[in-house]
Amino acid sequence: MFKKLVVGALTTGIMLSGAGGAMAATPNTESPKPEKITMAAKGLAVCNAQYENTKVRTEASTSSKIAYNVANGTRFTGEWVKGQTVNGNNQWLKFYNSNWGTYLYVSKSVCN
Repeated sequence: MFKKLVVGALTTGIMLSGAGGAMAATPNTESPKPEKITMAAKGLAVCNAQYENTKVRTEASTSSKIAYNVANGTRFTGEWVKGQTVNGNNQWLKFYNSNWGTYLYVSKSVCN
C-alpha cells in the first residue's frame, strides 16, 4: 500500500505557462523515472508554497535568469539540495517537472 501511495505522489506533475507565468498542478500519466523511484526510497521532502507568486527557478540560485510564479499553497515533492541566495547558502527543493522533462528548484525560505 505504501508503494502505491508513493508512486501516486510521484506521478503528480506541474504545468508551466510562459516566462514568469502561472503554474498549476496537473495529473501526469507517465510512469516515474528511475531517479524518482530512487528518491522515493531515500524519503521525499515536501514544500508547500506559503506566499502568492512564489518563484520556482531553473537553477538553485536567486540569480537564476528564469523564474516562474506559483500560487500560494502549491505543493512540491523532491529532495533538499544546497544552493545560493542573496544572503549566502540556502537549501532548495529540487523537484522533477515531467511536463518539461527537467528539474526545477524552490527555496526552502518560502516553504511551510
